[in-house]
Amino acid sequence: MSRAWKQTSAYDFSVDLHGMTVDEAMALLRSLLTRHSGSGKSVLVIHGNGSGTLRSRIRGALASGRLPCRIYFPGEDIGAPGADGVTVVHL
Repeated sequence: MSRAWKQTSAYDFSVDLHGMTVDEAMALLRSLLTRHSGSGKSVLVIHGNGSGTLRSRIRGALASGRLPCRIYFPGEDIGAPGADGVTVVHL
């Protein structure tokens, strides 16, 4: 299991993408979500606030189907810890 991919109490897993380039973060996230696709697990994706580039790329890829998910929620819409710095993905 990757250091970035951790089990949590509120969600089945969390992945912290801080310190990665957009390309590195997207590749890691794609790999992890694909590996667990269809599992019914929930994932807290921590992308941070920053400039919003990574958040936009992740949410755009989820919305368009380029990243596997059953449904996803912007953290700020559901009161997730980290608000707009996270996205919650249900596989």
